[in-house]
Amino acid sequence: MPNFDHIKIKRLLKAYPKEVSESYTYSRAILEKKLPEEILSNWENVGLGLAQENTHSWECALSFFKVSPEVQQHLPSGQFLGWCDSGLKLTKKSTKISISFFDSSPKTMTRLRPRYIEDWVSRVESLYKGTWKSTILTCNVFESTPIILETISFDQYCKLIEFQPASLVVGISGGIDSAVTSTLCAKTGLKTIAVSMPIKQNKDQH
Repeated sequence: MPNFDHIKIKRLLKAYPKEVSESYTYSRAILEKKLPEEILSNWENVGLGLAQENTHSWECALSFFKVSPEVQQHLPSGQFLGWCDSGLKLTKKSTKISISFFDSSPKTMTRLRPRYIEDWVSRVESLYKGTWKSTILTCNVFESTPIILETISFDQYCKLIEFQPASLVVGISGGIDSAVTSTLCAKTGLKTIAVSMPIKQNKDQH
């Protein structure tokens, strides 16, 4: 990947919607006070690389620039660069997945130790099989990570991801718990079978 100075990067980013360059400028002003010059240069060149990857990947760059200052607060310089590179690799596979990764990163960083980031990305990425269903599943898992890690450890999270069923079966009674659970299952993109298991109540409420 070419290594450009920030003046040229700012000029090249003008080829995309203005919010991309505005977000870059805003975040760079914050990060230049916190990062060594070499790390800062790598960061902004990754952002440019994201924008140039394909027709729609400027959206990945926009998300990347927006969340970078918040993510950087939680990571040492080396692991911050690793996070940047992980996003670039994901963009080469799917812009939707990359955006979900970036958007979920700030809250995930509050729940995940820096040394686990690479493992987190590789495990969730393994869910992607090149299909639209696996794209939806991978995006949903990235987006749900902060919530999941509120209640289980990272080791348990990894085991959860390794469990990859072909379909899901949900028993529903008609209550709010059933509605939420069945909706979350359906959002995974997996075939979801809802089995009616009504509680004892009036027939017209089934």
